[in-house]
Amino acid sequence: MQDLGFNPDSNPHSVANDKAFERRLDQALATAPQPSIPQDFAARVAALVPASKPLPPPKFAYARNSMILSGFALFVALLILAPQATAGSIDAIVFEWILCAELSLLALYVALPGNPVRSAG
Repeated sequence: MQDLGFNPDSNPHSVANDKAFERRLDQALATAPQPSIPQDFAARVAALVPASKPLPPPKFAYARNSMILSGFALFVALLILAPQATAGSIDAIVFEWILCAELSLLALYVALPGNPVRSAG
């Protein structure tokens, strides 16, 4: 029966070929690769990128809606606290003044010129 497997001793030239191969392999591993990048590489890559349109400014609908809802909630809270504040409870009076200040500052902020929330929509 004939042996079809690899047998390095069967070929007398294989030992010489192995040594030559090892020398070439050692030389290839010992030398550092020299990378070369063409001078116009960045320009060619930039030319391949499609031009992008500028993104539109975001809409602030959530902020505007939450401000309107907060203003409405403050106004309702002021109406609910009005009878208690007229009864003379100092806590209700202080809390009502705090709510008035919050409502005033919220209205002032929304009314300011250049406010992005005001110009949304």
